[in-house]
Amino acid sequence: MDLIVFGDSWTYGDELVPDTPLYRNSVNIGGLVFKNYNFKNYHNYSANGASLQHIILHILTYLKSEHYSPDNFIMVGLTSPMRKLRFNNISKTPTNWSSHDYDEFTNYCNPKLKDSAEFKSWWENNIICNVNVRNDLINYFNACFTIKSLLNLHSKYIIWQSIDGGLYDKVETDFDEIYSDYENYQSITTHHKENNLFFNKDIVYETVTHDLFKTQVWLNFHEESWMSWLLNKNDSNLFVKDGNHPSEMGINLWFDDFLKKYIDKVLDI
Repeated sequence: MDLIVFGDSWTYGDELVPDTPLYRNSVNIGGLVFKNYNFKNYHNYSANGASLQHIILHILTYLKSEHYSPDNFIMVGLTSPMRKLRFNNISKTPTNWSSHDYDEFTNYCNPKLKDSAEFKSWWENNIICNVNVRNDLINYFNACFTIKSLLNLHSKYIIWQSIDGGLYDKVETDFDEIYSDYENYQSITTHHKENNLFFNKDIVYETVTHDLFKTQVWLNFHEESWMSWLLNKNDSNLFVKDGNHPSEMGINLWFDDFLKKYIDKVLDI
C-alpha cells in the first residue's frame, strides 16, 4: 500500500527550508505520515496555489498513472473554493488564483495580465458582481462530489480542509434564493419554492458521505481547517516566518494532536 497526497501549498510543504523536493517531502504532512506508518512509497501530487479543479486534475493524473492502485491510502487537503481554474483569453494561460486580491494575484500571474487594463477592469467588476460565499459553495459542492466519484474505488481515504474553512457559517442572508420547480403527470399547478440546499452543510455532508465505508472519511464539513486549528493555538512558531504556511513544528503538532487518530482508525491500528 502506497501513500498518495493531493492538495495545495499546505500539503506541498511551501516555504519549508531548505526548499528541495528531497527535504520538503521528508517533513511535509505526507512525509511525516509516511515515516510513521508502514507504506511502501509516498507520492505527493500537491501544487502551490492549486484550486479545487487543479486538485481534481491531479487525481485524474494519478488514476491514469503507474502509481494507481485501489489499495492505496489517499489523503486530500482541500483548498479554498475561492480559487477557480480559468483559461484566460488575454494571456492564453490557465489561472488558479482567488478572485479576491488583485495585487497578490499579479505577483504571480503572467505579465500580460499584470499589464492589461482590460483584465484589471474585469477583476474589479467580477468582485462587484460575482464574488460571494454562495458562489464559492456551489464550486465547493461540485468539487466534493467529483472527488467522491473519482475516489470511489479507494476504500481508505481522509479528506480535510487546509485553508478557508467554515464557509457554510458565512453564507450571505440578503440574497433571494434559487427557486425549484416540480411537476408530475397529474399536476394541475407547478410546485414552485425556494431552495437553499447547496448551502445546508448537514444535508451536503449527509449526501457526500452516503453509502461510504467508515474508512472513507470527510473531515472538511464538521472539523475546522488545518490553518484555523493552528491559529487557535496562538503560537507564531507553528507557522513559517511570514505566517502563510505551517512550520515543521506546526505540521508535527497537527499530525500528533489531530490527524493521527483518524489515520489510525482508517488503517485499523
